[in-house]
Amino acid sequence: MIENYDILKEGKTELPNGCTLYWKLNGVGGRTYISDEIGGGVHVWDTCIVDDGTLLTAMSVEKGLERLERHKKELERFQSYDTTVPPNTFETENFQ
Repeated sequence: MIENYDILKEGKTELPNGCTLYWKLNGVGGRTYISDEIGGGVHVWDTCIVDDGTLLTAMSVEKGLERLERHKKELERFQSYDTTVPPNTFETENFQ
């Protein structure tokens, strides 16, 4: 059984990238999340400003856009190759 509910007020957890995610009460009934990914603290999410469904949708859309960007780059790289086939000199020299 949980005996200490202080984590509801503020806390932190390690992120997969080695940084830390912090949260604290924001004074209006929700929490504010910040990260130390670029140093002094980056605002990640405020539960009173943006609904969690909006945040999840934005993350999903971003992943789709990233996939589309990678596909576009791969297509551009493929199209930059010289795909013209040189004539087969062996056949033209021996079968004329």
